Amino acid sequence: MFAVANAHAVLRCAAAIGSFIAATNLSVALAQTPSLTGVRFDVPQVAAAIPVELSAEAIPQHAGPELLVNVELAVSIIVESLSAPPIDQMLIEITPRGGTAMVADYAPRTELASAYTGGIEVHETDEASHALGLALEACYVPFGSGKLNASKGEKNIASTKFNRVAPMHLIAASGTTRRGRGVYFKFRSTEQQIIEGHRQLSLTLRVPPSWRGELLEISVRGENQPRGFTSGVASLAGMTPKAERVGVGRFLVATYRSDDPQAQQVARKLADTEAEMRRCLQSVSYVTTAPRTSPAALLRHVSHRIDWNQETLQQRAVLVLHRALDGSLDPHVDRDFKELPVDARVSCLDYLEARGEYLGLTP
Repeated sequence: MFAVANAHAVLRCAAAIGSFIAATNLSVALAQTPSLTGVRFDVPQVAAAIPVELSAEAIPQHAGPELLVNVELAVSIIVESLSAPPIDQMLIEITPRGGTAMVADYAPRTELASAYTGGIEVHETDEASHALGLALEACYVPFGSGKLNASKGEKNIASTKFNRVAPMHLIAASGTTRRGRGVYFKFRSTEQQIIEGHRQLSLTLRVPPSWRGELLEISVRGENQPRGFTSGVASLAGMTPKAERVGVGRFLVATYRSDDPQAQQVARKLADTEAEMRRCLQSVSYVTTAPRTSPAALLRHVSHRIDWNQETLQQRAVLVLHRALDGSLDPHVDRDFKELPVDARVSCLDYLEARGEYLGLTP
């Protein structure tokens, strides 16, 4: 009887704690971290690489067997709310992941602009004036009186007129990274340029003739220059206000040769399996699927939900997603992967299989 009473007490305690957690929605708050900046980025999952046809005069004599392909990438910048901080600068880095591609060309290039239309006309005038005056009056009674006046004035005016080039400032910059294996693009917000919206980037890669496709890693970061009180305090202290990060995005783009239908099919399969894996992992609920029939198992479940330091199932799903995209996920030994529901694990395995098939396109 004593054991039964203790079991009922444990059940009542667990039910009370579970009701409290459900009412206050603590599980959702722990599992989801809403975006505080309101800024998002988007990049297509696949991109066609079009072979570049060169004339015989444009090919260097010492050039070996190689192929030039051009990839067009579209980056979208989405500001979700009017209360979101403005983006003063955006940095985009593109790096091929296969190790065989080298950057041959890119666009847009570095671009300068001015707040003035045309040149600046300067007109300088130097004026000098000198004056000297003398007045003398005399009176001698009873013979009479006399006056003598004299003055001299001189005025010199020098005028100079010339044109000055309007001051320029940077609105776009680009260059190579990783010893020529990557490229970066930087855009700054000005009175003539707004960063929000669509950006079209062009990248020409030098690849082997047997190249059929390669993953491109795209990193996007937005920054904001502090204004108001924070900027004023930093200026008074003699320091430059530190830029704040207002948005971060990291994407993998599967490229394929435009004249290779099989490579295009494999790249699209990789994109579809990635989308399905993201959907399954993002829909993982906080509640585990393990049965909790005994009072001890129910109590462990409740204590897990109120433990602020213990990783939740949703956090494990996020870790698994990052490892899968990095290519470091090993489903045989990964403990976080084994804790996921069956449908989430199946989607990860499908993605890993499609990724292996895609990476096998280029030997």
